[in-house]
Amino acid sequence: MVLIGQESEASKVAIVTGASRGAGRGIARALAAHGCTVYVTGRSEHEGDAEMPGTIHATAAEVTQAGGLGIATRCDHSKDDQVKALIERVIDEQGRIDILVNNACAVSDALSAPGQFWEKPLAIGNMIDVGVRSGFVASWYAAPHMVKQDRGLIVFTSSPGAMHYCFGPAYGAHKAGVDKMAFDMGWISPTPERTSPPSRSGWARSPPNACWR
Repeated sequence: MVLIGQESEASKVAIVTGASRGAGRGIARALAAHGCTVYVTGRSEHEGDAEMPGTIHATAAEVTQAGGLGIATRCDHSKDDQVKALIERVIDEQGRIDILVNNACAVSDALSAPGQFWEKPLAIGNMIDVGVRSGFVASWYAAPHMVKQDRGLIVFTSSPGAMHYCFGPAYGAHKAGVDKMAFDMGWISPTPERTSPPSRSGWARSPPNACWR
């Protein structure tokens, strides 16, 4: 978690990536309870677009129902140009970004299936791209705006899997990677109020079988 400046009491503008389901959906709803405007990103616009249920439109509707303003925004976080367009859209429409939650991750049911990592599809390694690199890219585009505002918060969702075995090396590398990245991003300023440790969540489950930690 990277904190820039001091937060005010005004309504916040947030981006939650990978918020169609799971932890991202829950975080978006929690921000809504504080009256935030939440840009809900992901690739799932219709049920059936992914292995797991959930869409960006459903989450956005829940955000609005919970007291915030949900804005569904389709974004493939493996595409840098789409991430750039996302950040530009938020700035154009809202004038600022107060909170960026880097939660998007390329997870499939194969990750938690029985077997050694080499017996599973090579695609399970995609969570290092959409998970670690994607979080860096979104932060890279968002951070200059936060610095200009003199306030902002960048959060990465992690898990105890960063420190012990859980679901194999791709999952471990992803979680350990975002932990270290969050820590190092905190050194954009040497002042204590601008440095904060990574945020590690507990166990959570997205239906039917894929796990978000």
